[in-house]
Amino acid sequence: MLEKAPDTQVSAMANDDTGATPTPSQESASAVAAGVAKIQGITRAWNKGRYIFFWACMMLIAICVSLDYQTVSAYQPYALSEFKSHSLLSAVSTLQIILSASSQPIMSKVADAQGRTEAFGACLALMVLGFVINATSQSVEQMSAGQILYGFGLTGLQFIQQILSADTTSLEDRSIYSSALYSPGIFTSWFGAPLVNTLVPNHWRWGYGMWAITFPAVASPLIGLLVWSQVQTNSVKRNTTKKTLATMASEADIFGLFLFLVGLIFLLFPLTINARFKGEWSSPQTIAMMIIGGVSFIGFIAYELRVATYPILSLHLAKSRTVAAGCLAEALFFCSGTCWSVYFYSFLIVANNLSPAAATNIVISGSVSTAVCGMAVAFLLKKTGRPKWIVIAGTSIKLIGGGLIMRYANSDATVAQILIAQIVQGGSSGLISVIVQTTVQAVGKHQDVANVTTLYETLRVIGSATGSAISGAIWTHMLLSRLQTHLPAAAQGRATAIQNSFVMASSFPVGSPERDAINQSYTDVMRVLLTITLGFMAASFLASLFIEDIDLKAVDRERNETIRATSEMSPREDISHTGDIPDAAK
Repeated sequence: MLEKAPDTQVSAMANDDTGATPTPSQESASAVAAGVAKIQGITRAWNKGRYIFFWACMMLIAICVSLDYQTVSAYQPYALSEFKSHSLLSAVSTLQIILSASSQPIMSKVADAQGRTEAFGACLALMVLGFVINATSQSVEQMSAGQILYGFGLTGLQFIQQILSADTTSLEDRSIYSSALYSPGIFTSWFGAPLVNTLVPNHWRWGYGMWAITFPAVASPLIGLLVWSQVQTNSVKRNTTKKTLATMASEADIFGLFLFLVGLIFLLFPLTINARFKGEWSSPQTIAMMIIGGVSFIGFIAYELRVATYPILSLHLAKSRTVAAGCLAEALFFCSGTCWSVYFYSFLIVANNLSPAAATNIVISGSVSTAVCGMAVAFLLKKTGRPKWIVIAGTSIKLIGGGLIMRYANSDATVAQILIAQIVQGGSSGLISVIVQTTVQAVGKHQDVANVTTLYETLRVIGSATGSAISGAIWTHMLLSRLQTHLPAAAQGRATAIQNSFVMASSFPVGSPERDAINQSYTDVMRVLLTITLGFMAASFLASLFIEDIDLKAVDRERNETIRATSEMSPREDISHTGDIPDAAK
């Protein structure tokens, strides 16, 4: 239930959710970061009415985020087609995924050092700026910049919402309220497709522009509540520990984060754009980027293992069989997902001749199935306490879903057939991600939970970015050659233009020789992507077999007994290291 979070609870939650490694200053119970002190003062002063208003604001923002997810991705193919750069869809997506991953460790430090309100406001400002740039963009470069700012801001905003959820609920109810922030997708799916259908293909700019207006308006009540409460309680002047910029950079592992981003970008980005260089794989640009990426990534691993005081990745945790297998299974799972899904919307529009609304509904159906099955399986896990077999079942069903998608990846498939395949593969996702995360968190000491979660999330991002890059490399290199093979002689000169605009590809009459050739070309490429996808899915299934058969109920009992024993010996000791709170604080 909603309740005021005691001081120790806030400190514990902040550390547990942000994934920050405890610093020397945190060893003292009296040392409190400025952001933590502010939220402590705010939550102590709130009554029940303000808590209810706070969560009403949080859910309103969550609804907007959900609807944004279901619509914004549909505008991007139209935007890039207008810029004659549809084949670069995966390049923009890969760059956005990689750079968005850096927002969590950065925003966690802003939230602790400056405050939740300040971090939330910064993320909101970046989102709005990204929307404005996208709405006014005149080139693929401007669109890429807008997408990066939007992705960074959105990822950070959701992260701050999870921290605020931890700040304002007891530990036993935290998962319920945190999950509630992702639940609107179950019903907003009914509104996403009609909205997209109204705005594309000619008014996609308003699809971005409307959110630049909507998000600030919807977020204003929450920001106003936090600012007003902060002023009322004068929480800015509470006991805080000031840190130098160098200390904050060290704790955030800025240099390690820089090496990580440079390594991923320069290793994966060339896969999606080297077709633009003369010589492609042998071009000086491609070779240089791959060398820089490889050296940076090797340097990142060495730095994290040997140098970093507060590493963003605790690689020593991967010595655990369950952590290694679970993180690998999740990375392969996400790699398989983005490998085919980046161009799936375009495929539905062109090869299956679906309307934007129908294509959006099919894409969204997978997410809805994931949300529903994820909630159901959470109750099953609570009853059984055995996650391994749920994960194995999920990866097995994922293979079946992938096979169904491949079976119906052609212009003759009906909407019902494609929809069933999407629901099956989407439902299996609900049996995997959250369960794998819970499993790897159950391994080792409780103070390792934050570190193992960071490792898990990072490998998931690597998998997702890798799949997106593979998708772009294959689509960019293969589609043009397929078009040149299948198009009639009279249309050969338009092959490049068709590759660069799925709007042009879908403009040819259904049944015409040109459209049949385009549909066949799209199908050929999608089948290659799905074949690779099935390989990654099979590898994910094999990795899941090595996860240990952990009894979560037994692990939870042992941890609670340890925490109670520690609390009895040192009742006033700061417990921010464990991420748990004593019974009296719940």
